Amino acid sequence: MKKTVALLLVLLMMTSTASAVSIDTLSLDELMKLRVRIEARIIELSEDWSLRVPMGIYEVGKDIPAGTYSVESESENKADFKLGSSYEDAKSNRVFVSEYLSKNIVIGKIALFDGQFIKVRFNSVVLRKYKGLSFE
Repeated sequence: MKKTVALLLVLLMMTSTASAVSIDTLSLDELMKLRVRIEARIIELSEDWSLRVPMGIYEVGKDIPAGTYSVESESENKADFKLGSSYEDAKSNRVFVSEYLSKNIVIGKIALFDGQFIKVRFNSVVLRKYKGLSFE
């Protein structure tokens, strides 16, 4: 994923016009916002996009692109997935989604919005771009 983002940034620099702002002049905050926008666009264009999310607390729209996903544990071990409206809520487990996940227990569809916080415990989870229900 990092290589893809770096490649897109290079292409952005190469195709920019003379009046465009150079990437070298952007602040860290501006670069982080650009990275999230690029990742969101990659997700839109990609058929089989997925993201491994290690244990920790993450902000949607900053650390993880907003979008609609399915979620599962990365391995056979259980993972605890929580979704809250603030960092403090996620940290203290005052959340509106709380699921123990495994390879057999998944969240089929969840919408993540900017400003929400995800807390992952016990094991990494994998977010996959939601593609709808399949009856095959």
